[in-house]
Amino acid sequence: MPPCCKAMPSAIASLTRFVQLHPASPEAAYAYYLRALCYYEQIEGVHRDQTNTKEAAQALQDVITRFPNSAYASDARIKLRLAENRLAGHNMVIGRFYERQNLYPAAIKSFQKVVQQYQTTTFVPEALERLVECYLDLGLTDEARRTAAVLAYNYPGSSWYQDAYNKMRAHKLLAHAAPPPHKSGGWLFGLL
Repeated sequence: MPPCCKAMPSAIASLTRFVQLHPASPEAAYAYYLRALCYYEQIEGVHRDQTNTKEAAQALQDVITRFPNSAYASDARIKLRLAENRLAGHNMVIGRFYERQNLYPAAIKSFQKVVQQYQTTTFVPEALERLVECYLDLGLTDEARRTAAVLAYNYPGSSWYQDAYNKMRAHKLLAHAAPPPHKSGGWLFGLL
C-alpha cells in the first residue's frame, strides 16, 4: 500500500471527529468534502472489492445533501457519478462471470442491479442486452421481449441494441415486418 493510502484511515477518523465535535463550524463543509476525497482516492478497479467505492459514494452524497449550494457539492456530484459508474462496472464484471458460467439467475440479478440502481451510468445498455441474452438462454421469452423493448426505446442507436435485435431475430421473436434497428428509431413495435 502506498504511504499516502496508509494515512487515509487516520485522516478519515480525524475528519469524522471534527464534524462530530463542530457540526456548525464554517469549515464543516470542507471537512465533509475532504473525508469524501479520502474515500474517493482509495477507489480501486472494477475487478477489486468496492467497499471504498461504496464509502466514497455515501460520503460524496453526504456533501451534496448537507451542503447542496457549496462549491464542494458541485465537485461531489461529478465524483459521485464516477463512483456510481465504478459500482455499476463491478456489477457488470460479476454478471458477465456468472453468464459465462451459465449461472443465469445470478447473472440476471447483477444485471438488474445495474439497470435499477445505476440508471445514469454507461453500463445500462449493455446490462439490458445481457438480460435479453440470459432470458433467451433460460427460455423466458416474455421477459426477453419486455427487456428488448426497453432497450429499443431508450438506446435505439447503440451497438447493444443491434445485438439484442439480432438475438431476438435469431430466436424468431420479431414480427415479420419488424424493421432493422437504426439511429432514428427501432423495432419496439415489431416485437411479437
